[in-house]
Amino acid sequence: VAANMAEVHLSIETANKRYLEVERRHNYCTPKSFLELISFYIKMLSEKQNSVSANCERLERGLAIMEQVQSKVEGLKEDLKITMVQVDEKKAATAVLIEQVTKASAIAAEEKAAADIEVEK
Repeated sequence: VAANMAEVHLSIETANKRYLEVERRHNYCTPKSFLELISFYIKMLSEKQNSVSANCERLERGLAIMEQVQSKVEGLKEDLKITMVQVDEKKAATAVLIEQVTKASAIAAEEKAAADIEVEK
């Protein structure tokens, strides 16, 4: 990093020459500007590190939530299996009850028809 900072600072000299040729104005690179470059780099590095750290924490929280949701889904799947067994049992009981009601209504219809015949006599 330090070597790169020095190289950037020295490369400004060529940019200053080009600026002088094009704009006909002088631009100076002072030790203070070099220190400002370093402080800017430190500030930018700190901001990026904080950003990456925040993103890592956010990712970890998201993964923890995903694991919790997955365990809840597994529990719900088990509950669903139990409930489906109960529903199948109730379906079978309902089918038997429907058969009994159908037979009873058929018998009642026959008895009503017989009673109607008796009433007409």
